[in-house]
Amino acid sequence: MTSQDCLDNSAAAVSEWYLTFLDQYIREYRLDFLQEGEFADADTLRGEQFLEYDRLIWKYFKPDVQEYASAGIYAAEALDGVVEPILVEMKDKFKADFPKSRYNPKLSSLLGEATTQPDRGSGGVSLHNFPPDIHLLGKDGDINSLKELIAPFKGKVVYMDIWATWCTPCMFEFTHHEPLDDFAKGKDIVLLYVSVDTDQRAAKWQKVVEEKHLTGYHLMVNIPLRDELIQQFGDGQNLALPTYLIFDKKGKLAVKGAKQPSHGKLLFEQLGEFLR
Repeated sequence: MTSQDCLDNSAAAVSEWYLTFLDQYIREYRLDFLQEGEFADADTLRGEQFLEYDRLIWKYFKPDVQEYASAGIYAAEALDGVVEPILVEMKDKFKADFPKSRYNPKLSSLLGEATTQPDRGSGGVSLHNFPPDIHLLGKDGDINSLKELIAPFKGKVVYMDIWATWCTPCMFEFTHHEPLDDFAKGKDIVLLYVSVDTDQRAAKWQKVVEEKHLTGYHLMVNIPLRDELIQQFGDGQNLALPTYLIFDKKGKLAVKGAKQPSHGKLLFEQLGEFLR
């Protein structure tokens, strides 16, 4: 039986050696050999490596195998006596992805019920004191849609950067933000940074924003807004990062897949078209 059999056939997935196959296929082949990892600084003590497993399962596995593969990984880890904090979150995601799954009761028993959410500040994280030129949006995670997010900026051109702390290309683009800051200064341009990190990575998010000194407006999305972004600008399941958007002065999406900060002059020309 080949590896492809397991990707295409749910019956093949139910076998004693399947978890070994998953580990070899995802960790050894996709992550170690092909270097497809996106979580460059994954905290394994928290279980952030499972975010990588989930992403690759949804990217490469057939729909009738995704349910068993995900449940198998999470259950096996719990049965080994290790329940990293991220596993509770992934268990809740599994329940949302597969609400009728027969594995939900078992996963709930092994991994516990959903944890109580922390006090939510802007975008779902505790309020944090940033420098005056870094502005946080939202209160108690109450920005639930793209329309709500863009509404306060009508009359200005909005350049939206959708990113995450684990995204290496996002970090590279941040090295080019100073020329963008200089171009936007004094113009009707809003630089809006929208993070799709989870609450568990709030401290990392705050650290990146401060260390990179990303002047502008910031939000860490809640689940409804994250899901809308994935539906509108991703494939319905995943969203390629970073993603750049331009909204015109009327608040309407003008450019989907805008130029990146590293494009420099090309981006400035693109933004300039909507300042007229």
